[in-house]
Amino acid sequence: NLSSSGISGEIDPYIFSLTSIESLDLSNNSLTGLVPDFLAELESLTVLNLSGNNLQGSLPAGLVEKANNRSLSLSVERNPNFCLSDSCKKKNNRFIVPVLASVVTFSVFLAALVILQHLRRRKQ
Repeated sequence: NLSSSGISGEIDPYIFSLTSIESLDLSNNSLTGLVPDFLAELESLTVLNLSGNNLQGSLPAGLVEKANNRSLSLSVERNPNFCLSDSCKKKNNRFIVPVLASVVTFSVFLAALVILQHLRRRKQ
C-alpha cells in the first residue's frame, strides 16, 4: 500500500518486475502521465487503485478488459485529466462540435463578403 506516500511523477516501470503483486494502491499521490500498458500484464494483480492522482489520457485496453471481466478491481476516480474510454469520446465531441460550427459559420460569412464585393465591382 503506497497510498498517500507523496509519490510524484510517472508510474515507475520497476513495478513490472513485481510479477507476484496482487494489490497495488497508489491512490492519493501526485502521479502524472499515462497509465502504463504493463500494468495489464501483471497476471497476479487483482486490485489496482490509482484514484486521487493527476493521471491523464485513458486506460489501456488490457486493464479495461480485466476490469470488465472482473478479474481486476480498478479504481481511477479523482484524476481530473483522466477519462475512461467512453468519456474521452464525449469530451472530445463537446470541444470539436462548437469549433467546427464556428469554422463553418466563419467560412460562409467570408464567402458571402467575397461574393458581395465581386458583385459591387461588376456594377461599377
